[in-house]
Amino acid sequence: MKHLLAVVLSVICVWGGSSVWGMSSVTASTKAHAETMADRIIRIGEQYLGTKYSEMNCSEFTSIVYERATSGRVVMPASDDEQRWYGRAVEPPERGDLVYFNENKGENKGENKGENPVTHVGIYYGNDQILHSSEHFEEVVISEMGDIDGYL
Repeated sequence: MKHLLAVVLSVICVWGGSSVWGMSSVTASTKAHAETMADRIIRIGEQYLGTKYSEMNCSEFTSIVYERATSGRVVMPASDDEQRWYGRAVEPPERGDLVYFNENKGENKGENKGENPVTHVGIYYGNDQILHSSEHFEEVVISEMGDIDGYL
């Protein structure tokens, strides 16, 4: 059974520069802003469509997009395996959430070791699509999630 994992960073409150809260900690009046933030994340991500993978890998892409979308309030490491700990798991993912993949199907290669190592990250675009920097397509693209193996 696949474990659904997406990290809500579309609504983020940073307290003391280190603690991160997800959607459940915001009030009803802030939820309208959450939709705006998700749209901002997507809009900023779309500005990178066509950028070569050699210039920006998947985790660098998501890190840059979130930092720009939050005006520097969210700074994530440029490592897909480390990024997944910067929020909380949600099911199902919503537009603007980060989604993670283990394309090695548990082969535990390189730095990505553990029970469910992450080998790829993208931004959930909606309708089972992701906005991501793809090594396969060699650029930032919008793809079907089903085209990438190992959704966590």
